[in-house]
Amino acid sequence: MMSLNSMRGNQSWGTLDLMREINKGVNFLIHMGHGEEHETMELTEYDCLSLANSGKPFFLSSEACLTGKFDEDECWAEYMSPKNPNGAFALVVNSRLSPNLANNSVNDFECHRLSKKFWSYAKNGTPLGVALIEAKHDLSREVEGNICMRANLYMLNLLGDPTVSLASASHKPPLIKNMSVEPTPARVDEIVYFNATTQVFDGCTVVNWTWQIKLVIPSDGNLRWNPGVDPTPVPPSNYTVYL
Repeated sequence: MMSLNSMRGNQSWGTLDLMREINKGVNFLIHMGHGEEHETMELTEYDCLSLANSGKPFFLSSEACLTGKFDEDECWAEYMSPKNPNGAFALVVNSRLSPNLANNSVNDFECHRLSKKFWSYAKNGTPLGVALIEAKHDLSREVEGNICMRANLYMLNLLGDPTVSLASASHKPPLIKNMSVEPTPARVDEIVYFNATTQVFDGCTVVNWTWQIKLVIPSDGNLRWNPGVDPTPVPPSNYTVYL
């Protein structure tokens, strides 16, 4: 992980240094700082078009003002993507000035707290669109007494495919409901295996689960199957449920 820091009167890097680091090949680019419609992170719109990034796009999030002002002309974020196929495949950026009440610590800035909330979801594989919505929802209770938080929730946008995930999510198997297969063992204590497929809407995608069910008839001969109560299977891909 590379970190480039800039302080007034004490900046040890410039545009070419940043472009060189990006062109080595990065997966994520996280920016905390100022910006405007046509320049951010010391990069102009035309600097963005020159990025190569070893031929692979990256994800970018920025707390800067105005970088994602997509409703007027073509903003900086649009030059970073989609105008450059080697730029960002998706961005989370502000479309307006980002106001903050805090004066002492960047950790208290409304924009920074929102960004951290977003990453708390995105880093675990939550689809980008869902991660941003969940982050805004978590902070929405502050809107009534904090006009700056209200503004930040409105202006932070995702430019890109909302179904993309930055990590592999650990999908939780759904409960088995409304199965079309009704196995009938021939005798008491017989074990029957059969497959059943269930479908669940997981975030932004439909996931199909194939279950391998182990059905055991108890000694009293009464089949008891309660998918809402019986144990939920765990990974790997095939699951065994004991009744």
